[in-house]
Amino acid sequence: MPEPRVGATATVVSGEDDETLVLIAGGRRDFNDLTTNLSNALLYDPATDTVFWSNDDAMFHSRSEHSAIKMATGDVLVVGGITGLGNISDTAEYEIFDPDDQSFTKGSNLTIPPLGFGAVNLGSDGVLLCGGGSPVRDGSDELLYLSPVDTCNKIGLSGKVDSLFSATLPTPLQSFAMARLDEGALISGGIAEDSYPGWPAPSQRKAWVFAYNSWTETDSLTWRR
Repeated sequence: MPEPRVGATATVVSGEDDETLVLIAGGRRDFNDLTTNLSNALLYDPATDTVFWSNDDAMFHSRSEHSAIKMATGDVLVVGGITGLGNISDTAEYEIFDPDDQSFTKGSNLTIPPLGFGAVNLGSDGVLLCGGGSPVRDGSDELLYLSPVDTCNKIGLSGKVDSLFSATLPTPLQSFAMARLDEGALISGGIAEDSYPGWPAPSQRKAWVFAYNSWTETDSLTWRR
């Protein structure tokens, strides 16, 4: 890579000639310095071990600790994270990368927070994003803790937020696992309590299946995680 980084994302995409490339987006130069976020993105070619394309200011926001989800269209949804000079905003915003013309399109603000949310590709139904830790601050705007939320958003293949989607999680949750199923998605584990910096919050064992815009509790995990 042009420079070392942490907190970036790596997503497999297809190039114009159907070659396999890897999109490396964002990250930061220093693990301990949240002000070193990058707006850089590059396409790495593993077959030749070379950088196919790179742009230092490719993204609309410099960001780290974000998520990147490949959509059914082949585009990549880049969402959330710590942006700018270490900012943890109240809500996440997103942008979409088109590997054919190596460009990002700016999206809108979501109603989920930018950290601790889950995301899953639902194929022709777009991308489902749920939960996360909403930042709670003191009077001087210092971060106190992250509080779990039950909010969900769905982004369609057009890249627009589905304004008619109204499903929420069965309970406020952050830092959980989320995976696609044949008829929806599975969420498991996570943290259902406030999470304080430097103090790990207890996880839980419950799991739910999402189908037909509703959640159904399923068998619990053996261990909290």
